[in-house]
Amino acid sequence: MRSETSSTGLPDPEPPMSETVGSRESPEILAIGSLEMTEKLSRALEQTSATVRRLASLEEARDHVGPTTIALILAATDETDHNRPIELVDRLAHEEGLDHLPLFVVVDESFEAEYAQSLYESGATVVFAWPSELLLMPRIMVEMLDVSMQEHAEQSADLSLTEALRAHLEVDNELGGDIDCEVRGGCAILRGEVDSLWKKRRLLGLVEHVPGVMGVIAQDVRVRPPATPDPVLGDTIMAALRSAAPIDPDTLCISVLDGAVTIAGTAASRSELRQVQSIVENTEGVRRVENLATVSPEAARQAHDIVEGVKETLAQKFPGATLDISLLGDVVVLRGHVQTLALRRQIEQAILDEVEGVQRVVNKLSLVGAPEAE
Repeated sequence: MRSETSSTGLPDPEPPMSETVGSRESPEILAIGSLEMTEKLSRALEQTSATVRRLASLEEARDHVGPTTIALILAATDETDHNRPIELVDRLAHEEGLDHLPLFVVVDESFEAEYAQSLYESGATVVFAWPSELLLMPRIMVEMLDVSMQEHAEQSADLSLTEALRAHLEVDNELGGDIDCEVRGGCAILRGEVDSLWKKRRLLGLVEHVPGVMGVIAQDVRVRPPATPDPVLGDTIMAALRSAAPIDPDTLCISVLDGAVTIAGTAASRSELRQVQSIVENTEGVRRVENLATVSPEAARQAHDIVEGVKETLAQKFPGATLDISLLGDVVVLRGHVQTLALRRQIEQAILDEVEGVQRVVNKLSLVGAPEAE
């Protein structure tokens, strides 16, 4: 068959092939979750050659799976009920048409090991912690899937975002720390030190609200040891708790060591315990907070009655004593100063003899002029 020639005398070019026949479509990853989180995942995977399709449900994933689909991602960072993501992973892993696909699950970095283990047992291929593994996620997926890393304009975007973050930090004079930051793949990485835990939390909040930041990694932000002595810091915390209604600080035990605060005891409700933790975290000089307190309205009422009994006994038998009283279950903890060792022993014995429900007294009373017992 004779080929046609153009006016130039050369053969006409062959007609172009259909795009679906002559070119390979981009591999696709289905991301299931909230609009905000799937948007962040889509941006995190921009450096791969895969396309991310954002979906809201398993049903949508079933409808959109196709020959170019290479993986599923379940965004479970906003889930407070761990049973729901576990059940959804089990359904995705066994759903006909989806069960052959690798299933990646993204959870909040505060997750417990047992939760991750349950996700793996239900069928998860890999569980990622967000945002601490934001940079690791695309690299692992590249290793496991038929996709590649690709160069794009993200490096320049990261540099611009880094400069914007540094400008925000320079404007906020209250932080008062030595903080450096850089952005990689939309994730802000912070390093340096501040002098209080509340300043570290303020720093995180400031960075998280900068447009373009997808996640924040701040493990390398250190809280400097406080200049405030531990007993003074403990007194400051207790004074703040006593002034905050409806908190009953007498049912709690606050201990301080090198600026690290431990909260123990019983609270009447979760909202009260959250308020206690917020007050402690926002106290100047606090470096770290460990909350070991439990929530039990009944136990809180019993603890309140015991503390009131201790106060009544002290008022009757030792009318000049001004002591700090806290409770751990049925154990009374005493702090403060007394004039003599004999008085110290008498106070302890009176509480054991007179107050119903007290099984033990931890006596941290110090003599006037002596440093307060730890």
